[in-house]
Amino acid sequence: MKAEADFNTPAILLRRIEYGDHDLILSVITPDRGKLALMAKAAKRSRRRFGGVLDLFAILELSCRAGRRGRLPLLAEASLCESLGTLRTDVAKTAYASYWAELVHFWGEEGQPQPALYALLHDVLTALDLDRLPARVLSLHFQLRFMGLAGLGPRLGACVGCQRSVEEVGAARLGFDPVRGGVICRDCERVPRLPVSRGAIKELAWVAGGDLVRVQRMRCSDEALRMGEALMETFVPFHLGREVRSLKFLRNLRESGALA
Repeated sequence: MKAEADFNTPAILLRRIEYGDHDLILSVITPDRGKLALMAKAAKRSRRRFGGVLDLFAILELSCRAGRRGRLPLLAEASLCESLGTLRTDVAKTAYASYWAELVHFWGEEGQPQPALYALLHDVLTALDLDRLPARVLSLHFQLRFMGLAGLGPRLGACVGCQRSVEEVGAARLGFDPVRGGVICRDCERVPRLPVSRGAIKELAWVAGGDLVRVQRMRCSDEALRMGEALMETFVPFHLGREVRSLKFLRNLRESGALA
């Protein structure tokens, strides 16, 4: 069997796990290798070992040595490309970044090229750090695009029951069915679990269909943001089949009034 070669890669640091007294296991997302777990020897004992750059959400350039006999690849060197420091010092930004990173950590594919997912996370983290867009808008954009990349994007154009377009259904007669993954009219479900307006659906479809440059050209209404949060933060965990711990923290901050 051909031994795996050493490699260099850009990466975003998703998670750090202590291993023994001195080491760290890192979870990162990369464009060409997907999600990776790496062993960082002596990283916990001395910040000088890797220049003190192994911070959550940091964008890095890594040099790695292939692991032996099925062991994790070893991190040899790490250089900082973008620190994104406010994501670790602003509690609201930390909450959103942690939610996105947890989704990628648990559902990113290991060892498979994922350039679109890497670019999506890079773009929303950078925009959040620089305050280019409100965090709520960025989170809707990330969740909609993330689910689309997973092949589970919500169906926003027509009722999942009768197939009538959103335009054909009365403005006050729409809801969202997280089980079937899309808009549903009240003829098909009299009391929808998640009521949603036609205007909010249109705004969500706009956000789902474009990149951040396109999203920056629109102004999401408070109604669309509120309904979109309820919709996506129910839909995403349901279809991914796992409780998202960082989402609970994000919701607690929202309920306490700590999020703008």
